[in-house]
Amino acid sequence: YTTAATAVLLNNTAAIYVALFSPWLLKEARPRFPWVSLALALVGMALITDPAHIKVGSDSWVGVLTALATGVTYAFVMLFSRRLGGRVSGVTQSWWSIGIAALVAAPFAVGTPWELVRANWYWLLALGTLSLSIPYFLYFQGLKRLNAQVVSMIGLLEPVCGVLIGIFLFREIPNVLGVVGIGLIFASIVLISRGNEDS
Repeated sequence: YTTAATAVLLNNTAAIYVALFSPWLLKEARPRFPWVSLALALVGMALITDPAHIKVGSDSWVGVLTALATGVTYAFVMLFSRRLGGRVSGVTQSWWSIGIAALVAAPFAVGTPWELVRANWYWLLALGTLSLSIPYFLYFQGLKRLNAQVVSMIGLLEPVCGVLIGIFLFREIPNVLGVVGIGLIFASIVLISRGNEDS
């Protein structure tokens, strides 16, 4: 219901909610530069996704609200996982997350022809491994060792990686503003990481 750019932008607002709520919910020390880091990250994401050129129709609001809800729920995943850090292993968290996601998504798979699944099993295996298993395991391991704020800001590499994949695989060259946006996101990650080390 909306563009991929809008979805990426709103999904990555999770870093904002984590930075705002983790000092209260997790009793984490607030890094020295959270507001500057968040401002840099927001401007960077806006430059990469170029929201001024997004056409918003009547159906697009469903996509916008869904993507915004994704950012909120993803922030809670970070906060809850950080709270479990040290008590529940990253492997256990990954298995439970993937298992529950499979159960929730199962009704949407009903009606898919088995021949279609069998013909594309290798793509589905790669998708499950590369987009769920490995990233979630590494993500939960990172949350055991770093503050949720730092992990959420590092997660902002997602739109940057999306741009880089577009460049190298699809020859989608970003404009000057996109390159500046990538730089701002990297700057926000470095700034909040340094501020966290100093606090």
